[in-house]
Amino acid sequence: MPSPLNRVRAQHGLRPLPGPPRPVTSVDECNTILLALTQRQEEMIRRFHTREDGENLSPPTTPPSSP
Repeated sequence: MPSPLNRVRAQHGLRPLPGPPRPVTSVDECNTILLALTQRQEEMIRRFHTREDGENLSPPTTPPSSP
């Protein structure tokens, strides 16, 4: 049975941490995990908003300028 942290890591495509389950003990370790999850999430959002032909499906970030 994986630890809760390893379950979350697996859901986000990250390898499980080796060894027995243990609490996250350092701020650096926590920040590393959060950074990896954030980068993975950004990648998934980019894929979601991009069609297979590469065209961006997101609306423009700036409204068109009116004359």
